[in-house]
Amino acid sequence: MTGQIEAKWVMGAKTTRSLSPCQHDAGLGCVGRYRAAAALASAAGMIDWELLDQRASTTTARHTSGPRRPLMPLRSLALAALALVACGALGCQTPREQPMTQERMEDILRQVGQQPEGVPGRLLFTVDSVRMACVSDVEHDRMRIIAPIAEVEDVMSLQLDAAMEANFHTALDARYATSGGVVYAAYVHPLSALTEEQLRSATRQVATLTRTFGKAYTSGELFYSKESDQGP
Repeated sequence: MTGQIEAKWVMGAKTTRSLSPCQHDAGLGCVGRYRAAAALASAAGMIDWELLDQRASTTTARHTSGPRRPLMPLRSLALAALALVACGALGCQTPREQPMTQERMEDILRQVGQQPEGVPGRLLFTVDSVRMACVSDVEHDRMRIIAPIAEVEDVMSLQLDAAMEANFHTALDARYATSGGVVYAAYVHPLSALTEEQLRSATRQVATLTRTFGKAYTSGELFYSKESDQGP
């Protein structure tokens, strides 16, 4: 359904207004779609609102004793039902946070971290005394935050085993990883889908994983107990 719909209905008020099926009201999701579907039915003359309201009032008077209470007109009830049907058919969604951009992400990291430096796509900064880097690629819609921990040759095999087990139990979104002979704490995520809350949490997790390597091996946010992995 495309084009503009001229209708004399806006949530119960008789007003002439041009409505678009895909119009969105700020903060209210697909209100424009609700109105468009209901307005279309009304403008097409599908329902005799006055007759229905009159019959409803007569029926209520027959079955109700004592003072009458004001009722919601059938017009409002029907239009509300049409709105719900239109929402389901057109796939209405609630407003979401704006997609993350490289520029916005790095602005947030400059606020969160200390001593930020670098160029777009390569930002160095410090969180909780841990120096880390955010590397991002707009074309491939990816980002990662990494912090070097130690050279692999300087780490005992038992420590590497403990780090891998921590990835399963005590690390949440950040993980231990190795690359180029270095042990890292790393957080990897699609760039555009990243929220500010996730980004701030990522810096804390990477910092905590780095500081607890060789000790608790934890990201500090959440952990799963080993008992939860046991089958019946």
